[in-house]
Amino acid sequence: MRQTTGVKRALVAVILTALLATACSDAPEPGDLAAFCSLLETGSGLTPSPTTADLERLALVAPPAVRPTIEALQNRARDFGELLAENPPDLEALFNARFDPQASREQAALDRYALSSCGIAADRPAPTRWNSFVQDNYADAGWSDLVTAQFVVDSERIETATVVFAQTPEPLSLVEDVCRSMSEFLTADGADPGRVQVVVGSVIALEYDSPNGLCRLP
Repeated sequence: MRQTTGVKRALVAVILTALLATACSDAPEPGDLAAFCSLLETGSGLTPSPTTADLERLALVAPPAVRPTIEALQNRARDFGELLAENPPDLEALFNARFDPQASREQAALDRYALSSCGIAADRPAPTRWNSFVQDNYADAGWSDLVTAQFVVDSERIETATVVFAQTPEPLSLVEDVCRSMSEFLTADGADPGRVQVVVGSVIALEYDSPNGLCRLP
């Protein structure tokens, strides 16, 4: 981190102490953008799995625009903590909670806010980068809520991207649409060459060794 990080940590600590001293349980109106950005810069909330404590600190100073995102992430962190506390653990529930696409979309929303409002670019894993790309470019696409994406990554570069439809989509042309969108993402992400697969159920519907594939059904 930069040399100013220690000073920023101290300033944030003073602000949070003052807020806690007033027994304020909600973020102040209109929040404190400077304190919020300072917390993000120290890493709070921008890790792959933000802790409940980090999110609580962010909630104290969150501006209104990002508050619903922080609250959603808080709820997911609490739910995940409750799953971890179960004995014996429900491994399937833990896996589903850890890799929930909606959680990735919420984290991507925080990333976009961090970049647009604080100038902080988060270093994110491939699934989160994909979700952010979809939200920015294809949020209204007919396939956006029908697919999950899986990635094989080597040395931080995506080698294979697999998009999965649980059921055959209607219209079937959505298979080609999501293939083209994933190809665009891989190119923008610097993963050319990179294999693209679109799977319907358990059957590979489309497969190309490069994002330059034509994405046409046979």
